[in-house]
Amino acid sequence: LRCQGVAGLAVAPGHVEDPRFATFVPEVKGAPGMVKINSFSQLTNDSAPPLARRSFFKCSEVKLMWNSPGTAVLVLATTDVDKSNQSYYGESNLHFLAGDGSHEGGVPLGKEGPIHAVEWEPQGRFFVAVYGFMPATATIFSSTCRPVHQLGAKAWNTICWNPFGRFLMLGGFGNLPGDVETFEVSEEGKCTLLGSCRQNCVVTTEWSPCGRHLLLATTSPRLRVDNNFKVLSYRGELEFEQTCDTLFDAAWRPAPPGAFPDRAPSPPKKGTVGGGVAQGAPRPTSAKPAAYRPPHKQQGIPGAQPPGDGAPAVGEESAAAKKNRKKREAAARKKAEGV
Repeated sequence: LRCQGVAGLAVAPGHVEDPRFATFVPEVKGAPGMVKINSFSQLTNDSAPPLARRSFFKCSEVKLMWNSPGTAVLVLATTDVDKSNQSYYGESNLHFLAGDGSHEGGVPLGKEGPIHAVEWEPQGRFFVAVYGFMPATATIFSSTCRPVHQLGAKAWNTICWNPFGRFLMLGGFGNLPGDVETFEVSEEGKCTLLGSCRQNCVVTTEWSPCGRHLLLATTSPRLRVDNNFKVLSYRGELEFEQTCDTLFDAAWRPAPPGAFPDRAPSPPKKGTVGGGVAQGAPRPTSAKPAAYRPPHKQQGIPGAQPPGDGAPAVGEESAAAKKNRKKREAAARKKAEGV
């Protein structure tokens, strides 16, 4: 199969008898870039048309991402320069192609700005996109590129699915504050918030093979100080933490498929919602600062300096005041004698 100027290729999983693959040809002399999907059976017939194709501009580089059944591919196209001068990091666009050619087009993102992260769910039923100027918006799409659920807007740039596609983590790392939210995703793609926390300076994230624990690590050489790794529950609760002088990597021990069952979340602790603040419990409030009182009126006030610790007792004259009083009395006597 002749494909002149090809700059990228990705083979689809899931098709054993007649595998499919996607190819990318970048822009050349004003002609748009193009992504095509072909099957291996077409290798013997150069004249056979591709199963699907899509042309677009602003695509100096692309990332081809197939879902696990091999029925659809996402194309993340990026350029180094944003001609609108809205982003220092260039411009990005997201495209969708069905493997059989039944649908192709741009992914309907409802907000302008860069695309921070895109990830297929492990079973290939959904994909999540985090996009737009901060605070970024997160949306779940079906395998046919239909918006299913809006997850809101926050400082996110990282997506991490657990191995079964039941739990989803969204995080904001790097130069972001480190907000972490975990969700349970239903069969229809609807999400329920399980918990949230804040974890600073995270470099790598990974779900455990059982899908119940989340490993976060701060590693070198990305960060050479405060290296550590933490284990969180699927509700975002800290379960274990270990600091290290230098940590290069942290990962779970692999497990074969089927070693762990897909378990639903356990009921939250009594009186809590998602393992967080107790339901109906008043939020903690900071105490109001007390009104200022001068030192000679602070007797009996908690925190006031007691007599004998360098401060004069209430009603007792200080040494400086006593000295000034004597000077005034001497001046008055001298004036009276002169009269």
